[in-house]
Amino acid sequence: MFGASLAVQGSGYAQTPAPPPAPMGVPMNQVLVPEHGASGANNNNNYSPAMSAGNTANPTPGTAVIHLYGRVWSEATLEGSTGDVVPLAGGNADKVNPYNFGTYFRLYPGVDAIATNGLRYGASVEIRENFNGRGYTGATATNAQNTSATTGTSGLTCEQTLYVRRAFVYVSTPQIGIFRLGQGDGPSGIFDNGIVSEQNVGSGAWNGDAPAAPNAPGAPAFPWYSQQGAEYGSEKVVYLSPQIFGFDLGASFAPNNGNLEAGGCSNASQQGCSAISSIGAPTDNFRFTNETQLGARYQGVFGPVSIYGFADWIRSGVVDYTGPNLGVVAGTKYTGRMNGVNAGFVGLSVTFGGLQVGAGWQGGAYNNIMAPPPKGAGNANAEIIGGTYTLGPWSFGASWYVFDTQGNLQMTGITQEHENAFAFDTAYQVTPGMSVFAGWLYGEVAQNGVNLVTGNPGTPNNHAHSQAGIVGVLVGW
Repeated sequence: MFGASLAVQGSGYAQTPAPPPAPMGVPMNQVLVPEHGASGANNNNNYSPAMSAGNTANPTPGTAVIHLYGRVWSEATLEGSTGDVVPLAGGNADKVNPYNFGTYFRLYPGVDAIATNGLRYGASVEIRENFNGRGYTGATATNAQNTSATTGTSGLTCEQTLYVRRAFVYVSTPQIGIFRLGQGDGPSGIFDNGIVSEQNVGSGAWNGDAPAAPNAPGAPAFPWYSQQGAEYGSEKVVYLSPQIFGFDLGASFAPNNGNLEAGGCSNASQQGCSAISSIGAPTDNFRFTNETQLGARYQGVFGPVSIYGFADWIRSGVVDYTGPNLGVVAGTKYTGRMNGVNAGFVGLSVTFGGLQVGAGWQGGAYNNIMAPPPKGAGNANAEIIGGTYTLGPWSFGASWYVFDTQGNLQMTGITQEHENAFAFDTAYQVTPGMSVFAGWLYGEVAQNGVNLVTGNPGTPNNHAHSQAGIVGVLVGW
C-alpha cells in the first residue's frame, strides 16, 4: 500500500540485487509485511485467501516452498528518564547509565504448499531470542550471571535462549477464504498490520526496540492491539474472507490467553492453567476468556490516491474472581473483580505518491494493552496520528498518540493514567539485505495519587517522562 516499510524490508531473498523501491511504494492489492518490515511468520502466502507477490515464493500445484528467514539487529541507545537517579540516605543515590548496546535475532521457519486439487495449506513459526537472567554474581570477580548454573556455565550468555512467538497452521482457497489456527494474529493485527499504528519505519517506534532503553516510570504503554504479543500470543482460530469490491472481513475466537500444550488444569483450584474460569486467589483475575474479534477492511485506489481503512470489535469474558476485596486505598472501587473487554479499533490511511498519512482510535472497556478492566473503572481511549514518507531507499516516519487508561488498579474510580507518546524514525536501505536506521522517542505518563517511580499510591512523582534515541543496523536473509 505504501513504501514506508520498504526501507527496512531487507529483500535479500532475491538472487540478484533489486532496484530501490519506487516512491509509489507497494500497490494496495499486495500484502504489507509487518514486524519492522521483516518477512516473518506472516507472509504473502498466508496473510490472505489469495496468494500475492512478495518476498516469499508462491508454490505451484503439487509443490511446497520451505523457507528459513532470519534477521539480526545490532543497535545503540541513549536515554534520559524519570527514575534514572534515585536518592538514598546520606546524600548518595542509585544511578543508571544513559547509554547501552543491544543485539538480538529472530528466525522464521515455515512451509507453504498447494495440493494438486488446488487446496493451499502451510505452517509458519517465529522464533526469538530470550534473555532470562539479569542478576550478576557479586561475591566473586567472575562477571557471570548468578543464575548460570541452571543452564550451563557460559558466563553472560547462558541465559540467552530461544522461544516461540508465533506458531500456526493454515488452509485456504481463494473462493472460501483462509483459516489460520494456532498462536498468531487476529483481525486487529492483520488489518492494521502496523500501518495506522505507525510501526513500519526504523526500529518500530513505540512498539520497537528503543522503548527498552528508558526506565519504566515515564515510558508510555503501546496500547494498539496490533503486532504485539498481547494480541497474537493467544491460541485462536482466525477466518479471513475473500476480497469483494475492495472489502474483506475477518473474525477470530480465542478461548483464553494460554496454550493447552503448557499444561491443562489438574483441578479446579489450580492457579495459572489455561482453562481456568473462576478462582479465589488474585492470580488469574485479569485474564480474559472467550475473546472474539469481528473486523472489516477496505482497500482501494482512486487515480494517484490509495485508501486503506479498517474497523475491528474486540469482546471477551474474564476469569471470575471470588476472593476477598483487594482494595486498600480509601475511596477506591477496586475489589479484584474485573469486567470483560468490550472495545473498538478503527483506522484510516491515505497514500499519495511517497507520502502516507494515517489516524486511528481505540476505545472502550479495557485497561492497558487490551486487558480486562477493573469493575468501576472508566473507559480507555487512545488516538494516534502519523505519517511516513518514502523517497527511493530513504524512509521517514513520525507519530503522536495519547492514551487514557485506568493505570494503577488501586486508584479505580479515583484517577486515571494519561500518556503522551511521540516518535520519529528514519531508515536507509543500503542494499537489499541490509539497512541502517535511527529514531527518537519522547513519552510522558501522569496519574494523580500514584508515585510512578515506586508504582504505589502516593506522592511525589505523579508525573514522569522518558526519552530515547536509537541507531542501528539490520541484516536479513
